[in-house]
Amino acid sequence: STWDVVEDTPTDNYCVLNALQNTSSSTLSEGNLKSTWVSGSGFNEPATIGATSGKYYFEVYKPANASPNLTANQQFGIARADTVSTTSLGAASANTVAYMANSSGSDTTGFLEYNGSSTAFGSRWDDAAYIIQCAFDADTGKVWFGRDNTWQDDTSGNTPDVAAGTYPAVTLSGDEALMPAIRAYGAYMVFNGGSDPTFAGYKS
Repeated sequence: STWDVVEDTPTDNYCVLNALQNTSSSTLSEGNLKSTWVSGSGFNEPATIGATSGKYYFEVYKPANASPNLTANQQFGIARADTVSTTSLGAASANTVAYMANSSGSDTTGFLEYNGSSTAFGSRWDDAAYIIQCAFDADTGKVWFGRDNTWQDDTSGNTPDVAAGTYPAVTLSGDEALMPAIRAYGAYMVFNGGSDPTFAGYKS
């Protein structure tokens, strides 16, 4: 497809998953856009570009899974450059955040992993195929998450307005660059940082 063609002298620079910081728990393919789980729990898989200023958006495609419990611990979120490869997303003192799939019994929500705690958040995304979304403001540290073009309410039930900068899922502090990161535990995830809206052909 045309999305598999890259110019010899690229006019744009898009972030992909970082092969230099890939863990042994997964393998990368499709131009470092697809992360496939192999074994173990794994740490973050960060993207190649972080930001200290400006507003950004990225997303992943998560496939349907016949065994949702396998993908319950998939994570999608923001890491900091200084902790990106040493701690899992949302760990205490790491100043990172993740929207986690969840498949706990009859729960209908996902989880927000932040500062070492799990809080019911948004809609779960362990079973069917979904596009999971993130917008962040590197100047303020505000982070929003969405599922299939619906931004998820914050933990107090407030409906966010990303354009207006209101009701983020969390507000991160610190000076280190904010970096997209995922954990494709149990299956695979396909990342889009702007280079391929078809998710390597998995979505038309």
